Formats: sequence, C-alpha cells, structure tokens
Amino acid sequence: MGMLGYICHPDYKCRCGKGKLVSRETAMRHRAVAHNRIDGNEHDEDIFLPLPSAITSSLQLSSLYAHASEVDENDIENGEAYSSNSTQSNSTVSITLSTRSESENSLCLIPVAERVIDHVQITANEVSSDSLGSNRHVMCLDRKFALFMEKHANVLGLGIKHSADDAFMTDLIKDISVSDSSQRPYKSFSGVRKALLRNSGLCTTEHPACTKFHKALEKTSDGSVLECSYCNDNFSTAAGLFEYIPVWERIEMLLQSPVEGPLLFSYFWRGVLEKEEGVYSDFFSGRIFQDIVSQRGGLEMVKYDIFLALSADGVQPFKSDNYTYWIALCVILNLPPSIRFKARRLLPLLLIPGPNEPKDLTSFLRPFITEIQSLSLYGRNAKLWNGERRIVRVHLLFALADLPAMKKLTHLKGPNGLVPCRFCLIRGIHVHHCYFPPVFSGHDQSNAKRRIVDRVLWDPSCLPLRTHSEVMEAYNWFKEMEFKIPKRELEYHLKQNGFSSTHPTPLLELNTMRAFRSFPIDIMHLLFENVAKDVVSIWCNDSGRHVELAYLSSRKVYEAVNDNLRACRKGFGSYYCRAPRGLDKRGLWKASEWKLFTTSTSLVVLDGWVPAQVLSGWKYFVQLVRLTCQWRHSEEDVDQIGSLAERFYRHFVDLYYKKTPDRVHLCKYVYHLLLHLAQNIRDCGPISLLGQWTTENFVGYVNRITHAKHLFAQSAREKIKYHVAASLYSLRYGIQIPHIEETDVNNNWISPLTSISSPSSTESGQTQFSLLGPSCHTSITNEGKTNIPGLRDLLVRYYISKLGISRAEAGNLVRKNDSIRVWGRLRDSKTMILRPWTYHGFSQYSEHRSTCYFSGMFACNRSNEVDVYYGKTFCFLSHEVCTASHELVVADWATRGLRRGNQGQVYSRSRIDSDYLFACRTVEEVEVISHPIAVVQTTYPCVGKRHSVRTYFVDEMQDTDGVMTYLDSNKDVVRCSLKGIEV
Repeated sequence: MGMLGYICHPDYKCRCGKGKLVSRETAMRHRAVAHNRIDGNEHDEDIFLPLPSAITSSLQLSSLYAHASEVDENDIENGEAYSSNSTQSNSTVSITLSTRSESENSLCLIPVAERVIDHVQITANEVSSDSLGSNRHVMCLDRKFALFMEKHANVLGLGIKHSADDAFMTDLIKDISVSDSSQRPYKSFSGVRKALLRNSGLCTTEHPACTKFHKALEKTSDGSVLECSYCNDNFSTAAGLFEYIPVWERIEMLLQSPVEGPLLFSYFWRGVLEKEEGVYSDFFSGRIFQDIVSQRGGLEMVKYDIFLALSADGVQPFKSDNYTYWIALCVILNLPPSIRFKARRLLPLLLIPGPNEPKDLTSFLRPFITEIQSLSLYGRNAKLWNGERRIVRVHLLFALADLPAMKKLTHLKGPNGLVPCRFCLIRGIHVHHCYFPPVFSGHDQSNAKRRIVDRVLWDPSCLPLRTHSEVMEAYNWFKEMEFKIPKRELEYHLKQNGFSSTHPTPLLELNTMRAFRSFPIDIMHLLFENVAKDVVSIWCNDSGRHVELAYLSSRKVYEAVNDNLRACRKGFGSYYCRAPRGLDKRGLWKASEWKLFTTSTSLVVLDGWVPAQVLSGWKYFVQLVRLTCQWRHSEEDVDQIGSLAERFYRHFVDLYYKKTPDRVHLCKYVYHLLLHLAQNIRDCGPISLLGQWTTENFVGYVNRITHAKHLFAQSAREKIKYHVAASLYSLRYGIQIPHIEETDVNNNWISPLTSISSPSSTESGQTQFSLLGPSCHTSITNEGKTNIPGLRDLLVRYYISKLGISRAEAGNLVRKNDSIRVWGRLRDSKTMILRPWTYHGFSQYSEHRSTCYFSGMFACNRSNEVDVYYGKTFCFLSHEVCTASHELVVADWATRGLRRGNQGQVYSRSRIDSDYLFACRTVEEVEVISHPIAVVQTTYPCVGKRHSVRTYFVDEMQDTDGVMTYLDSNKDVVRCSLKGIEV
C-alpha cells in the first residue's frame, strides 16, 4: 500500500509534529524528539500513523477520529507529555475507506483513545516537502466546543447580527460562563473563533504575492517564485501572502444539506424544464447558457451542474485615506433570486490587502481559475442530500464588476481607450488626452479652427460587435508576433483593438466564458452611479462650463426642486428603500436613492421646473430604467429596451452635444453602454439579477464587523473566514446558529414594485395576507371607541356585495355578530407591511395616523382587464361571521379629480389633506390591495402668480404612458385601467 505520508500517532503527544502530515525524513526527526520526551521508553516508528494513499478527501480522514470523546486544548498548546492516566484502555476499530477506484477498498486499523490531537493538517500535493503551504484543515471531534455550541450558539449568532467586536464578545462569554474562571471552557472569544475555524472544516490556501500586492507571484517547476514585473520583488524578499478559500468544500456541504441541497436544483430544474419561449426569466434563458447546453450534449448533461457568477470590487474603508483593498466572491446562480444573494449563501474567495489597487487583478484569481477548470471538466463525485451520488460539475458563467474593475478583469484599455467598448469596435474622438464616442465627429483635428464635420462615425442601431472567435484569433496573432515586430508597432495594433496586453484574461481559459459576452453590464453603476448622476450634474452646472444646459442652476429653481424632494419624504413609507433627500445632499446619495429619484420622484419634482423638451428626453431614460430593473422580460420588453436606449442616446446627442467641439467631453462611454443593454439581456438573462448590489452590500457588512484601524484588511480577512466558518459549521452538523440569516446583505434594490408580476400574487395565484398587531377588540355599534363613523353601514354594503344578500339580511348578519377586532398592520407574502397607525394605542386613531397609500385592483366586466383605484388605508379589521373570519380594510378612495401630466404623471390639484381627494370610504377584502404607492405634495410654477400646489400619485407599476400590466396566476398579461382620471 502506498503511503501518503506520516502523521503523529494519537496516543502520543509529539510537540514538533503537531498532527501534521510530514515526510519520512521529518517523521524520523520528530521520532527522536518524542523518544527523548517520553521518559526514555522504547518506541519505534509506530508513533507515526501511516495513512493509505487511498485517502482523497477531508471527510474520509475525519472518519478516522470519529470515536474520540474529549480534547484538552491546553495539553496540545503547552506540549505536555503523555500521561497514562488520561486515557482508557485502547480498542481497535476497523474503518473502511473508499479509494479513487470504486472496486478497491483499504482497511486502516487504528487504536481509539479518549485524548487525541484535534487538529490534523493534510496535503496530497507535497508529500516529500516540509512546506505545507496548501494544507487542508480537517475537523476532528471536539467535544468541548460541541458542548459550548449546544449551550451558547445564540451568543455567536447575536455577535454576527450586531457586528460585535472581540472585546465585547469576550466579556459576554465571561458573563454567561461559570463564575469560576478555571472551569470556563474558553478564556476569550479568540479561543472560540479558533475552535470554530478548526471544527467547521474550513480550509484555505496561501499564495505568494509581492510586498505591495501588485500581482500574485507564480511558481516555476523547480519551486522557485518569479519576480514581480512591477516592483522586481521575488519570494525571497517579498513576504506578501494572500489566502484563497476553495469553492468545492462549501458547495459539497450545500449539496449534502437536507435544507440547502434541494434549493440548489428545484428552482433550476423548474426554470429549465418549464422555460417559456420568448421570455427571459433568469440566466438559463440567455444565449450563453444555451450554448453551454449544446456544447455539453443536452439539458440532461447539466442537470446536476452548479453555475457561478464571479464578482470583484475595490473598497476604500476610510474616507480620509486612499487605503484600498479588493475582494472577490461568487454567487450561486442555481438558487432562486429571493435567497441567492443572502450572505450565508455567498462564496467569498479572497481578499487582496492593498494598500494600493492591484496592477494585475487576474493573477490573484489564478487559484480560483485552476479549481474551476478541474471542476468544470471532470467534476466531483458528490453525495447529495437524498443519499444519491452524482458527478457534479461547477461552471463559471459570468464575471461582474464596475468599469475600473472590469478593465482589469478583461485586459482591455477601458473607457479612455481608442476602442473603449468591450462589446463592439467603435472608435472614439481624441480630445484632451481622452477618447469620447459620439455618433457624429466633433471636429476636424487637422483644421486649426476646429471646423465641425457632419459625418456619421457609427450607427447606434447597427453596432460592429465583437465575436469570441475574432477576439481569440486576434490574441493568437499577438502571441505569434509578439517578438517578431517592433514594440511600437505592437503597441499600435494593441491600441487599434482596445487590448492592454498581448495575453487574454485567464478567465477566457474556461470553456464556459465568452469574449466579452460573459462580462455583462453592471446596471447599478451604469444607470444610477453614472448616467443619472451625470445628467443631474449637467443640469446643476457643477462644472461651470455649460450655462445654457444648467436648467437647475437658478437659485429659485434649485430651491423649489430641493423643497419638493424634501416634501416627498412624508409620502414614501418604509416599504421603499430610502426616503428621498434634497439635491443639496446628492453628493451623499446611495445608488438606491438615485434609483428612487430616477424611477419615482424625478418626473414629479421636476415637472414645470425643467423645459418640457428636456423632461421628455429624460422620460425615455426613466422608462428604460424601469424596464431594465425587472426580473422578467418578454421579447417585446427587450426590443423596447433597445428602442428606448437608442432614443435617449439620440436625444442626448442632439440636445446636449449638438456636434459642438467644446461639448464632445459630454459624450461619455457610459451613454454608449446603454445601447448594449438589450444584447446583454439576450445573452445573460435579466441583468437586474447580475448587478454589483450584492458585492457592495457584502463589503458594507464586512466593513461593519471589522473594527481594526491598523491592518484593516488582515482583520477583515479573518472576519470573512469566521463568517464562512459559522455557515459551514451550521451546514455540517445541522446546528442552527440564531440570527445568522439576519446578516444577509440588504437587497433593497430587489423591490416588488419593480416586478412585472403583481406584488400581491403568489405563484399559486392566491394572495397571502396576515394581520399583525397591535390589536384590540371592540364592537361595531360602539363608534365612539372605534372612531370609525358609519362602520355598520359600511359592513352592510360589503356583505350585500360579497354574499349577494338583501340589505335586511346583511343588517341582521352584522347585528348578530357585533364583535370586531382592529389590527395595526398588514403583511403580505412578499413581506410588504402597511401601517395605517403608529403605536400609541387605539383610543385616538385620528391623532396618530401615519401615511399609507396603496393601489387597489377590482374585477370588471371587460376581459383581461381590471380597474385600479388609488386609496388610503384607514384601519384593518377582522370580523367573525358564521365561523368564518373576514379580513377587511377600511379605505378611502380617490375616485375623481385625477389628471395626467405631459409626461404621464398622475396628479390632483387638491391638497393631500383635502376631503375632496379621498372622498369615498368603503370596506373591502384585504386582497384588493395590490402594492403600496407614494402620494406627495409639491409646488408647480405658474406664470405671473403664486405657485400652485399639486398632489402627485407615484406608482412604479405604472409606466410613464399610463399603462399598467401584471401577470395573473395563468401567466397571462392583464391590463389595468386607472379610474378617477378626468378627461
């Protein structure tokens, strides 16, 4: 039997071995040390346990120690000698280990002892070397930690939830432990964290990098390390190391989990098997996935495959310093979108400490690429949650990043290059050391007067797209001619193709990646952090260069729009991501605030203050954003996205650029990227599911739990490992760590308001509402206590319509069932919560009312159409009638006086607190509530007189043309007609 190596026998304490798998030479050296320590007893080589070469996984090795009952960490740390009083009589147990061949089995007889070394390190790559840089940590049974977790798992969960630091957790552990400090299982939280890392089975590998972390250093065949091409550091002088967390161990635990395992495939199988033609619902609807299916030989060959998306981003944790660290993680695309972005299901890969950004980002991804290459080609024989064993392959489909990081991932010149786009071959105009890609040329550079030339450089509706084969052929040509042509000529050809290197990105070595279709657009940075912010900056004349475009530069207009935005805060409830802030705070706006401004408030607060022509062009962008942010697209939606992007681009070129040389710098690359949104959706599926929101929110979570000021990146790396270890421990042993789900990244961008489906309809087509407290019991006739005038008559009218009975029968029904219950909140199946009351008791409703507006849908006689009314909740009731409970809402409806603005806005000239606006009160079932809306009161300019007041109804389900559609339970498109509009 071939030996993988030697390891210290569990019956003896070898201080030097420390449970490491070592070579024969090291084993002999440690044997001599152990021989001198154990009282001169005669020992032979048996103090080292030979392991069969059949051992290939950490799970097999951990089974060798499955019979251990107790571990004393202090003995291991202090290196105390073996004591015969610390063990019981040894027994021999036969354990069968599976080999690489299914037909072969190896038997390993080991003695079982009570006190064993609980930390074993093993590597199958370097048997003859004492350098264990890629050690695999294997968890052995640690009874002390298991007992601690049984009693105090909630303590770790609370620490994760509230981002507690080590000092606080240490004090908390001391308070909950026994008063005698000598009997405490752990003296500090550091010991708990180390025990969690050991027992979770988390393994990391260390790889060399230069001292400034410009790039990861590569090893040659003889084991030496190449120099850094940026700072000429080699491994002998560079002590930089970064840790990589492999992917497979975590996926393996997810596959074996009875809870997480089915989630990996149930949504994926349903989406693939029930795929609708002409509908883009997720990554499996895109062309890239279809190409992989054809390449693999059909859907049956990828049935048990896992698909990932890589995301990378740079972080500056301190506002007063340029210190930067970079983080990379993976998203499991097989999971449903509602749980795919939760922190415990993300797969952090590595953290690059900095302090500067890496010069070669892809070099740090080499361990990940190597692992994915093996998993994609050969896969692993994994045990599933149902006991079956399957060959599971793991593929990388997409690489996600913002523009600076994408430039590093793709090895392209980026936005400032002659060929700035990674999707097409357009060329920019060189002005002030930068290239700008307008449709028309800005000026003739050979003319001293910079004469305008009306010449079309490229057609927005027919772009010269790159193809994967052409890109790879170009790289092959550069590889062949790199040392055959002069360097200047080589750089010229690189510039003409937009390449920054003669070698393609290593990500293209994966057979599932396409150049550069597998690098989709990040809509978070494109739409909200770039385009929306840049247009508002032009309106406010932040640069001071274009006064004629500064529509908001006037102090009077600026303050009016600013006041309108502040007034909107009262109309947006907690179901929206953030309350709007004024324009004076726009430098601090988050991407979610820019999204809210673009899709909801911009057409309201700018109405009348910005010229109609400008606002009409901006309306194209608003429609584009609303469609792009949906989770589901039909082929008509994708065509409309392409049309809106082209119309907005031509509007921007005609109104802002005007083929003027002095304005060519306004034509930034981000406006051109809008033209590729439709293509990205067809290739990758809905790109709203591939944004950088997940990475940004996870980075924010890491920054919150990292409390160090010095060596921040190193501390953040340990926090990430601790979080991953907690998730692994929970999956491995089925021990639920409370509050670990509450650490999920905040997905406010995933709002039910942006879905084409009705937010109140579930997959079965039935609405699931639940009434929440506080609540109180009262009677219908006691109107003084309920403060609901005419409640009896409202209920009578409701039962007449609901049950189809006469007025007398309905009156008798209400009279016999006089008891009702008033509730404070309503929640639906998508966790939308409506609060008509603040919690101040129920004796004085009208004094403590909070704003809560919604859209209600009612059936009508027309086919495939429903009537929509805007309403305001008064209170929620539950009424018991004939052993049946009716969950009701008392609402006031706006049935008249509504108008449409020039850009499709719905408004009323009445004030928001006017009795004329919400004049119709009824009692309805809570199922009529579709989704919340916002109602805001703003000022509108009037010529020659005082500004008027308008009340706007902000409904994100309604597009700017006044059309609302949703999908019913049969997935049929239903049109909604808004009532109360005056012609």
